[in-house]
Amino acid sequence: MKKDKIPIQDKQAPSGACSPQQALKLDYGLYEKYLEDTDLTEEQKHEFLDTLWNIIVALLIWALRFSPSSKPPQSHVGKMLKSAS
Repeated sequence: MKKDKIPIQDKQAPSGACSPQQALKLDYGLYEKYLEDTDLTEEQKHEFLDTLWNIIVALLIWALRFSPSSKPPQSHVGKMLKSAS
């Protein structure tokens, strides 16, 4: 099953600004050495690294949503503690 891949660096942010996906580019050469002892083909290695990279970028974007400069969403526990005091 082969799916069309869009390299991260080719995606455009809607406003024309640089998105995190554009700013963070995967350099296969830095990580291929860790997969040398596997029986994966070059295409499979790149697909694995792409998947892992996309997970890392997604986690980074998720974490940035809760940066100290933004107000984190208040949980139910936080609302209960606030109303109890």
